[in-house]
Order: sequence, then C-alpha cells, then structure tokens
Amino acid sequence: MFVVLGFFVVMKAGWFCFGVGGVLLLWAGWKALGEHMDRFVLTNMRVFRVSGVFSQTAATMPLNRVLDITVRKTLAGRVLGYGHFVFESAAQDQGLKEISYVPHPDRLDLLIQEQVQRAGLRGKATAEPSNG
Repeated sequence: MFVVLGFFVVMKAGWFCFGVGGVLLLWAGWKALGEHMDRFVLTNMRVFRVSGVFSQTAATMPLNRVLDITVRKTLAGRVLGYGHFVFESAAQDQGLKEISYVPHPDRLDLLIQEQVQRAGLRGKATAEPSNG
C-alpha cells in the first residue's frame, strides 16, 4: 500500500510512509521473536515453560506432581492446530498452571502422559483388553 501511495504523494510525504513502514516492520519482527522465544519443554523429570527475549521467565512442574492436564481447543485453535494446557497439580501453589497457544496439543498431551507412565509415576492410562 505504501509503495502505491509513493507514486501519488510529494517526496517529503514519501519519507513519512517509509518511516511508518519501517516501524511496522520492527514491531512485527519483535512480536515474531517473542513468540519464537516461548518454549514448552518436557523432560523425563519435569515439564517447564521458558519465555522471554532479553529477560527470561521459567515455570516448572515435576512430573510426579501432575495430577491432570486439561486441553482446551477453541474453534480457531482446532482449525489452526493449537490449544491451551491447564495443569492440575498436587501442590497448592505451582509455578506452571496454564500454557496458552501450544502447537499440536493432542500429540503433546499424549507425549506427557507417556512420559509420566514411563517414569513409573502412574499405571497405564488405557485399559488392557480382556480375553474373556
């Protein structure tokens, strides 16, 4: 749009359009960098989230404290492939309660449940079929 306007306005006003475009480009870059620096990590011992560009914040929860995970998916989330995790913990006060805009939430929920089971913290999540 600014390129088209450049043909119809005086040269001094063109610099204004160029400046506005530069500011919008910097703002979009900052937002994209902020989203890229928001990470959800799962290890064999804990779940944590690290976010921030210059200063970082880390919220963790040991896997043995995870009682339940609720996965919320809005219509837009279902279409675009993201969801929100809500962790229920054995502790009253926890550092990690909710993680928003998680990509592939069903796959990650299954991965967390498998990791909890593999660590021996709970029994199998699915019932074995009986032969009778």
